[in-house]
Amino acid sequence: MGFSDWLFMIRQDLLGLLPTYGLIIVVTLALAFFITQYLINRIYSKRTESAPLPTRLALFSLAGAVSFGIMLMAMQPILNVTLIAGARSLAGLLAQCLAGVIAGCVFAYLGNKFKAKT
Repeated sequence: MGFSDWLFMIRQDLLGLLPTYGLIIVVTLALAFFITQYLINRIYSKRTESAPLPTRLALFSLAGAVSFGIMLMAMQPILNVTLIAGARSLAGLLAQCLAGVIAGCVFAYLGNKFKAKT
């Protein structure tokens, strides 16, 4: 496969998946991060300090991974097909969950940075 074919297929995947799978990812992560932030606020509401960054990183990373796992597993019984070809194997499923971990880390880091500025 040539480099131009590779780029063409990546472009087609992005154009085809972004409107649907991208929206599902956004909704899933938003829900997971909202619930996680709510739990953090409840846990730290009685304390004078806010949650430290390592705690936020761990919790939001876990929330991201779990939300991706639940989302991918929920697609199978609902639609009776694994829509995301990359998630058909265990390695692919774990790679998708790793994307959730990365999203959680970015969210926690940016959220902590935003709090520091205000």
